[in-house]
Formats: sequence, structure tokens, C-alpha cells
Amino acid sequence: MRQWYERLFATHSTRGKQRRVISIFLGVSVLALTLATVVQADTTPTTYYACVGNNLGTIRMISSSGTCTQYEHEISWNNVGPQGSAGPAGPQGPKGDAGPTGSTGPQGPQGDTGPAGPSGLSNSYAAVNFNHVVLQPSYTFVKVAETKTVAAGHYIVNSSVSAALLSNDHMGCVIGTGSNPYGGLEAINGPTAEFTALSITYSFTLSTSDTFQLICFSSVGDGKSYAFNASITAIQVNTLG
Repeated sequence: MRQWYERLFATHSTRGKQRRVISIFLGVSVLALTLATVVQADTTPTTYYACVGNNLGTIRMISSSGTCTQYEHEISWNNVGPQGSAGPAGPQGPKGDAGPTGSTGPQGPQGDTGPAGPSGLSNSYAAVNFNHVVLQPSYTFVKVAETKTVAAGHYIVNSSVSAALLSNDHMGCVIGTGSNPYGGLEAINGPTAEFTALSITYSFTLSTSDTFQLICFSSVGDGKSYAFNASITAIQVNTLG
């Protein structure tokens, strides 16, 4: 099927063809100049419609819903050409400034309760005796200080005592319990005269309640040497190292 311009030129003489060509060229030129301004101002894809006279080739614009007469035929064209290929990527822009510090987030949920720690020192017991206690001769022990009854557990026990001794006499002492007076450490203060002192520290583990006591003796005191200012302190602890 031939195009509209082939049909137009095929039905008329050479001279008539020349006139129509000139007319169409002038008409299209005017349309091109008119539409160029529209295209520059608006690049939105738009289809244009026109009617071309069959005899003289005159052109008149119509709307998309317009119709041509029986002496015309309709033509149309678009103001936007085919889309070109994508251009190369531009260079990377400079790094932007740091943004403002964000607001503080909400407080997190409360954590689980931790396990209970070991108990601290639970009890301490002390006893002091400022009285003179006559030391028995021939290594006979006599009690010079004793705590009240304490509960079962682990203990660090410290004791101290002063004494007035005869010349060439000496004193020895032991920390023990009421049920086992001789279970602790013995300290001996060697031959001396007049006043002397000693101290003892020892650890105990009691399986049941008991007392702690300090017992002492002299070797040749003959009842004339004595102890005084005796003290004993028991501190309960969790474990013994």
C-alpha cells in the first residue's frame, strides 16, 4: 500500500506535481518554524495532527479528535525523537559534612539480679582478764582467759598475756577449746626474771558449739609467778586458707 505522498503525486501531471511540492515544502517549513518554538518550550511527548489537501497539498492543523474533509487526508508526527543511549557516569562528588549527633536512645531493660555473694564475717568473740592468775609449778596448766560459747564454724583465734616470773622461771601457754584444752599451739617464754609477755595466733574448725580458752603454766614458780592482762579473741570466717 502506497504512502499518502505517493498517492498524491501519482494522480496528477508533472507540472501539477511541481506546484504541490512547492506548496507542501512551504507549508511544512512554516509548521517546522512554528513547532520548533513549541518543542523548545515543552519537551513533553506530543503527537501533532494535520490534514493535507489532495489537490494543492495545503496543510492545516487539527486536534487529535479532528477529521479531514473528503478532499484531504490526515497525517501525524511526534515532537520527541528516540531516546539516546545513557551517558558516561560523572566524577564522584566531594565528601559531605558530618551530620549532627543523633539523640540518645532509650534506656535498656534492667538486667537480671546477680547471685548472692558470700557472707562476710558473721561473729567475733572476745574475753579479757585483768586479774592476777597464779601460775602453778611443775607444768600444771591453769586457765587465764576464756570466751563465751561460740557457734560451730571456722575461726581465727588470737591471744596475749603478760606475766611476772621468779628468777630462772619460764612460762608456757596453749590456745585450746573447752572440750580440748590442749588442741592449739603452745608458746614458751624462756627463763627470765620479772615481767614478760607472749602472744599466740591459731586457727580452728569447730564441728559443734564450744569455747576458746588460754591456759598457762610455770616451771619453778612455786606459786609465786603469776599472769595478768590476759586476752583472747575469736573471729569467725567463711573459710580457712
